[in-house]
Amino acid sequence: MNVFIVADVVLQFVLAAYTNVQANDISVWYQFPQYIIITAGEVLFSVTGISFAYTQVMSCYMLFLINLLYFAIVAAQTLQ
Repeated sequence: MNVFIVADVVLQFVLAAYTNVQANDISVWYQFPQYIIITAGEVLFSVTGISFAYTQVMSCYMLFLINLLYFAIVAAQTLQ
């Protein structure tokens, strides 16, 4: 029974913290150039990595390198 009381108190605290949000004066369009730059960087990184994997790496390591490239992309997306 005590677990439910603690969970209710935590839930009320979290809801109170996220419902009192003040409006910003900064437009959301200021984020647009940042997303363009990040997207361009990811495209250049992917094209360079895949090009390197298909031209310079031995065939036995090609799959490992491509998987490593995709892992780096997933890690970058997770951090955003």
